[in-house]
Amino acid sequence: MTQCVLCERVVAPVIDLKKLLDFSPLTVPQLCQICQGRFVAIPPDQSCPKCGRHQEITTICPDYTQWGIDEPFINRALYEYNEAMKTFFSDYKFRGDFRLRKAFEADMKRAINVSHADVVTIIPVDEQTLQTRGFNQVVGLVGDYPVVALFETQTTNKGKRQSERNRHDRMTAPQPFRLTPPATSLIAGKRVLIIDDVYTTGRTIRHAASLARAAGASWVQGLTLAHG
Repeated sequence: MTQCVLCERVVAPVIDLKKLLDFSPLTVPQLCQICQGRFVAIPPDQSCPKCGRHQEITTICPDYTQWGIDEPFINRALYEYNEAMKTFFSDYKFRGDFRLRKAFEADMKRAINVSHADVVTIIPVDEQTLQTRGFNQVVGLVGDYPVVALFETQTTNKGKRQSERNRHDRMTAPQPFRLTPPATSLIAGKRVLIIDDVYTTGRTIRHAASLARAAGASWVQGLTLAHG
């Protein structure tokens, strides 16, 4: 018996005719239909082509253009950062409920697979955050998917949490990362996918992307669970 990781209701397997005919194991969702219905998915054809914001048309959104960013980088976000998602991250990241990492793992893995990236990496957290929280929330979101550590933080304490910073602070923040020693040889000429939890202004993931491009990556894209 599988229970919803959010409300503990019993969750039934998804009946897929193709899998039944192939004798493949049935997929059991981690969220019940009621909880899943509280989150708003972002279809690729209803999003900003640059940042992934949910919108009806696929033109670059005003929120992106107001910052004057002109970089060869795009981000795909899977869900809106609505009240349900805010509650999820509050419980997962800030209250440290590591069980919740499973809620969107299947979604994240599907998005990684369709990206056709050569190298998949994640945004790191500083040492103080790791010691306090006990885990990197981005690593948790992708489960056992093999990721490569390309970046590390330049300081052990980043001061304010990202959630406490306003847009100006985020956009003017200095480069917080550096490449790990083996990174250059791993990504030169490769397609790199960088995964983070929430895209707000995109400054954090773009800092990492600029390092990957400078190291010779052929293209760099982002993937976030949510867009805020």
